[in-house]
Amino acid sequence: MERERIVLKPKEDLRLRAGHPWVYDNEIAHVEGNPAGGSEVEVLDSRRHLVGVAFFNPASKIRARIYSRAPRSADLGFFVEALERALAWRRRFFDPARASLRLVFGEADGLPGLIVDSFVGSAEGGAPAGRGRWLSAQFLSLGVDSRKALILEALGRVFPSEGIMERSDAPVRAFEGLQPAVGVLAGTVPPSVLIEENGLSFAVDMAGGQKTGWFLDQRSNRTAAARFAR
Repeated sequence: MERERIVLKPKEDLRLRAGHPWVYDNEIAHVEGNPAGGSEVEVLDSRRHLVGVAFFNPASKIRARIYSRAPRSADLGFFVEALERALAWRRRFFDPARASLRLVFGEADGLPGLIVDSFVGSAEGGAPAGRGRWLSAQFLSLGVDSRKALILEALGRVFPSEGIMERSDAPVRAFEGLQPAVGVLAGTVPPSVLIEENGLSFAVDMAGGQKTGWFLDQRSNRTAAARFAR
């Protein structure tokens, strides 16, 4: 099936070819066809050369988010491959079976608008009991939100867990025309998970903690702060 296209104004492809994944509304010369929100579109430069394929959102100032530089569909195979690449990269620095970490970091992993954090530890305050892994996911763009079922299936294949909590309550969803969404998407999720970081235990509130429940990217900063806050 032939994709619909957006054609850029002259020179508006330069930033995109340098690696930036967003196409803004004022960079588009015209749209070919009538793509629906969340659909896949080809992004062409002013000479009609392919820049990439993207998720389209006519309601957002970020009109398109590039997910691939080569022609391909965002099907189950695409999401499985993207998650496997993300996991392979993290294995260079962490043991995902033992350490809590950010599995997917949106555009940096080729999955625009998707955040997935993995919490490894012990359940507290209810079932399921014992040690395990729970995921916290944010769907922050229309493209990934409309493919939630595919992404959940891909996560189950690449990064199986006891449960997945959705924390799509960030204000940026409003700019995509999306309402907040919080709840359990798969399996069961306890009220809190005890994780270990730098030899200390912390309780992560999966449903009510800030963002995905814990700022995993601040691990090294907390280590540094510990030296001055005995």
